[in-house]
Amino acid sequence: IQHDPTARGNRDEGHECGDISAYAFSCELLVNGRGLRIRREVGTQASFYEPMNVDGVHIWFDAAACGKESDFVLTVKAMVTTLCPCSKAIAIHGAHNQRGEVTVQIRSRKPVWIEDLIEIIESSASSELYALLKRQDEKAVTERAYENPVFVEDLVRNAALKLNAHPDVTWYKVEAENHESIHNHNAYACLEKGQPAGKRGR
Repeated sequence: IQHDPTARGNRDEGHECGDISAYAFSCELLVNGRGLRIRREVGTQASFYEPMNVDGVHIWFDAAACGKESDFVLTVKAMVTTLCPCSKAIAIHGAHNQRGEVTVQIRSRKPVWIEDLIEIIESSASSELYALLKRQDEKAVTERAYENPVFVEDLVRNAALKLNAHPDVTWYKVEAENHESIHNHNAYACLEKGQPAGKRGR
């Protein structure tokens, strides 16, 4: 992350700091062996953009600067499979499962690998999602999910436990929403821990 002296200055009357120096935050990523670069300008209209989609994983970050202080939040959103523990317990054959959408936001002392956050998300669910599977692979994935049932609350707790153990994560928010397959509503859970940044304008 670095200050960009070429970024245009901007004054935000609603911001705690009044005058804001324009900063550009850039991030170098390596996802599945692919080198990527994300750039965000603070205090300019260019700061509003769509998340980057890499192999079905959405990645973006939010950055703000006030004087010498800066705030950086990394967000990763990935899809997973969850299998209902209650359905498994009461059914003689099978159990209902569904796709779940998990969003992890973090602040950290040092850069955290995006791959590590993806692994935390996927290992907290019943199974990962795959774009294409052969028959034998589909069998293995469904059987693995059946042996690892999780409610949406379990999903966020599992991810939170892994983030608690990460030495560099100072704040996190984990959200999960299951797109229920046999109910006409979705299931949602959220956990947040750590010291959030102070209120700031936008």
